[in-house]
Amino acid sequence: MISGLERLEGTADRFDRPWLRHYSEFVPAIFEPECRNAVALFDRGDRAQPDVPALLYFDTAIERATARKTARDLAAALRSELGIEQGDRVGVMLQNVPQAAIAFHA
Repeated sequence: MISGLERLEGTADRFDRPWLRHYSEFVPAIFEPECRNAVALFDRGDRAQPDVPALLYFDTAIERATARKTARDLAAALRSELGIEQGDRVGVMLQNVPQAAIAFHA
């Protein structure tokens, strides 16, 4: 197996990234995440552990199905009531509460 550092050997990237020489041999020079964004990560967790709560907030557990339905309902409301379309930017200003995580997934 070729490490990320070995892939960069002899390339301009190697010289443009001097911090790489400080990396342990166990730290890859190139990180390739399994999920491209938080929504994909949420969906992966949904498939991998459907019976585990999606969110825990103090003494309240919010099930994945409930969080998913609430996010989809919010997305539908944004589309139908406000005319928001896929790709539009929407500002969300909430405290660190479950509704924030649900809104990010809408």
